[in-house]
Amino acid sequence: MKGFCLFSGSKVTNNEEFRKQLQAKNKALLGLILLGIISAAAAYYMEFWGKMKVDDYMQGVYCGIGVGLICSGIVFLIRNKRLMKDEEKLKEARLQVTDERNIEIGSRALRMAAFVLLIVMYFAFLFGGLYDPMISKLMSCMICLFLIVYAIAWRVLNKHM
Repeated sequence: MKGFCLFSGSKVTNNEEFRKQLQAKNKALLGLILLGIISAAAAYYMEFWGKMKVDDYMQGVYCGIGVGLICSGIVFLIRNKRLMKDEEKLKEARLQVTDERNIEIGSRALRMAAFVLLIVMYFAFLFGGLYDPMISKLMSCMICLFLIVYAIAWRVLNKHM
């Protein structure tokens, strides 16, 4: 459980609450595995029955992402199941996840990643349109979507916290 975790940070106070939180994460991991199956199945479908011709590279991308999601979901499911069986490791993981320093590091890392992502999307918007106008349109929509979701999330969290 050491190291970084993109979606960690919690205020659970005992192992039982943390175990319930891990069970909820396991359901999300099953969703991740399902997305992987859908991606891999889409690649398989396009290869044999698809009416649209998709090049081999994109089929490999869909299949690779699908298999990656399936494998990572399975690995994290197994890790969580083992963690829930061992009280000592569960306590250690809970303390790691609830550590204020780790929560602050995660928060700052997410802010920094969001900032860099917005800058990269902006440059893709700016220069991508020189090669294909669809890239510019897509990036401008992604930037707007990101900012709208951020504004909505900020308002919702502001009311509930």
